[in-house]
Amino acid sequence: MAIAIGALRLAGCGTVELAEMRALDYRLRQRGASPASADVVIVAVDDRSIAELGRWPWPRARMAELIDRIAAAGPAVVGFDLVQSELSDDSAAGGRQSRAAEGGDALLVDAVRRTENAVLGYFFELGRGGQEAPQGESVYPIVRRDREGVGESRVPHAVAITRNLPDLDAAARARGFFNFLPDSDGLYRRAPMAVAFGGQMATPLSLTMLAQRWPERPLSISFDSFGVTSVRFGSQSIPVGEDGQLLLNFRGRGRTFRHVAALDLLAGEVPAEELRDKLVIVGVTAVAVGDVRAMPLDPVYPGVELHATALDNILRNDFLYQGLATPGDLSAITVAEIALIVAGCILLGLVLSRARGVRGAFVAACLLAAWIFGSQLYFLESGVALRAVYASLAFLLTYVAIGVEQYVAQERQTRETRRMLDLYLSPAVARELSLHPEMIKLGGEKRDRTVLFSDVKSFTAISERLDPADLVELLNLYLGEMTDLVFQYDGMLDK
Repeated sequence: MAIAIGALRLAGCGTVELAEMRALDYRLRQRGASPASADVVIVAVDDRSIAELGRWPWPRARMAELIDRIAAAGPAVVGFDLVQSELSDDSAAGGRQSRAAEGGDALLVDAVRRTENAVLGYFFELGRGGQEAPQGESVYPIVRRDREGVGESRVPHAVAITRNLPDLDAAARARGFFNFLPDSDGLYRRAPMAVAFGGQMATPLSLTMLAQRWPERPLSISFDSFGVTSVRFGSQSIPVGEDGQLLLNFRGRGRTFRHVAALDLLAGEVPAEELRDKLVIVGVTAVAVGDVRAMPLDPVYPGVELHATALDNILRNDFLYQGLATPGDLSAITVAEIALIVAGCILLGLVLSRARGVRGAFVAACLLAAWIFGSQLYFLESGVALRAVYASLAFLLTYVAIGVEQYVAQERQTRETRRMLDLYLSPAVARELSLHPEMIKLGGEKRDRTVLFSDVKSFTAISERLDPADLVELLNLYLGEMTDLVFQYDGMLDK
């Protein structure tokens, strides 16, 4: 049973994997909130800013002013979790752009160019079959592909892209995508670190910002036939699944990171020290128009904080490790996890061979509780989330399998004992002894009992007079009546 669960653990099972993710959510809730990195700041177009300054999207001139205010504070990098893909509102006549609108676009382009460390966001339309080639998007400079190229099929693929205005793209220092993919239950727990597009591997907004902050640390991604084997930022390894997604180590509910309202920034009420040398992300958090996602700790989590969480995890080298569910990645965590589950099942089997019934159930419950609480303590210490559902399944199925085996063996032994006892004891006594075989003691017990000796008078003469068939019938009749009489008083037949 342990080997079967171990094989299932390697092969992966969608239903069990989803249950494991729910178990990880519980671990995070039990851990509680933890401080977010002070090096990541969000400039938020929040509800208060929209209420004061008007509905979103704002005029390009106002966005240009906001960017200038951010740049004046001296941030390390400014990333934009929004896309400006269309020209400003056209005039009604002939579809020609009004001068005010045209001037607003130019102001925005100039503001981005002056910033010098701006990273614009864009998003992909995901799917298969796209042939469009990258046009300035940030991609991994180092890609180590497997020979057959099948591993790259595991990462998300894009069929189309929504870019910023061409002049705006040209003015930016770099670009990064801001797509996120929900799990099967609709919750967002991961950040894709790569998207295949036009034969290249595009980088997300978070990694692109880090690459701009530390250009001496090259980004690289490696594949084998099962998918992504590693993503590296310089010498730092970023743990991802075979699909290239990073499991996010959330710090808490929404607004865990430092938020600076765009309204306050435009009003000059934010000290420059709050943004200086920080990784700044500009995003919309207003509930009515913002990018809101459901995540394990908060059903209305600002989408911009997903980027912030990815930056935080990489900056602090503080990741969640849950092992991988593919046969291609036999990581040390996966091997150790399977070995522990197998050892636990073997230990449970040895104990259950000696402790049955309530004691056996108690031991199994204690072993499962030890795994759950021990793995939670280990998770709090190291960030490694040992699989709780696979272990629970292994222990439960081992307990059930051994219990069924013991029951079948006991039933077989009971039937055999009953069959033997029925030949010599009354049905009541035979049933009692078959249910309680411990009552049968080697050497017996000393008790006062009555012994009945019975004989057939003149049996020799009768046997000479009757043929064998009639003699057997006579004996069966006589012995049957006598045996029934003995069994009526719970006696024992000796001969």
